[in-house]
Parts: sequence; structure tokens; C-alpha cells
Amino acid sequence: MTTYNVKRTTDASDLTVYNICLGDIELHTEYSKNSANAVKERLEGGEKLSSILSDFFDKQTRAFHSEIEALKCSQQEWAQVEAQLKNTIVQLRATIETLASQKPLIQHRLSSMSSFTLAEVRELTAYCGLFIKHGFQRHWDVNEYLDKTNGWGNFPTIRSLNTHANGYTVNGILKRYYAIVCEILEIGSDNGTPLISSDHY
Repeated sequence: MTTYNVKRTTDASDLTVYNICLGDIELHTEYSKNSANAVKERLEGGEKLSSILSDFFDKQTRAFHSEIEALKCSQQEWAQVEAQLKNTIVQLRATIETLASQKPLIQHRLSSMSSFTLAEVRELTAYCGLFIKHGFQRHWDVNEYLDKTNGWGNFPTIRSLNTHANGYTVNGILKRYYAIVCEILEIGSDNGTPLISSDHY
């Protein structure tokens, strides 16, 4: 059996390489010791160097194509993410523009509604702003949002515990503010169960 050996050396760029040799004749160079030993073993098993290198080339080509396909998938996924981000930015910009255009109108309507304190005006403006910012159509939507985000602490003046005819008590705003919000935003009531009591807390 022909004996081959692997010699560790450096190339012209000072990189470590592994030469597969037959005696003093260098047959092939690899940059990995494992790869060099694999070539050596196959040569000692009787395979031709051209066949071994052809297999290695095929494997590298397949790996290269796999990487290209993975990159294509990544590019497609990134394109989708980028499109979603652009869409989100457009929506946020539209929301900001809507808020900017409607806030003066809301404040004007509030200022024209007699004797509100500064705290009432601020909280009603913020409460109305939630309708616009999130596209809510009903008080129930805003109240549920404030429940989920623990946001009622921002409305100490206008908040209340509202008891309805069905026996349920829920967080909301005092009855007099409910009517004002409907007028400011030009929306109707929620047509829910009649309100029995509204207690500030």
C-alpha cells in the first residue's frame, strides 16, 4: 500500500496549510488538517486524487448553492419586514398628523364648554386623544385599553366606577364627562346596559 503523509507548513501569505505528500512530492494542499487527513485516507484507500477533489468540489458547490438559497430567503424575508416597517411608519405618520390636526379642535370645544378646571381639560383631551390615536369608536374600547395598560392613574379627575343595570361595575369616566366626550368627538353612546351609578374614586 502506498503511504502518504500530511506536512504542516505556511504558504506565501503566511497562512498555515497542510500538504498531502507522496514522499517528497507535494500532491495537494488543504487549509484544514481534517480535510488533509480525509484526502490522505482516501488516497491510501486507492482512490484517485482527481476523483477525491471532484467530490470535494461538488460538495463545496452544493454548500455554496445552499448558502445562496438561504441568502435569497433572507432577502425575501427582509423585504417583507421592510415593507411592514414602511407601512407602520406611514400609519404612525398618519396618526400623528390626525392628532396634530384634531387636538386644537378638541381643545377649542373643551374651552367653549364653560368652567372646566385645567386638570379636567388635560384629562379629557388625553382621553379623547386615545380615541383618535387607536381608532376607537366606543368608550368601552378606551376603558378596556386603560384597564389593560393600567392607565387609569393618568385620569384621577374624570375616572369613576360605573355600575350598570346588569349588576356589573366597571372602570370608566363620570357620567357628565361621558356626554362631553360624545359631543367633542361627535360620536353616539355605546348603546350598552343602562348606567345605574357613577362614583368617582
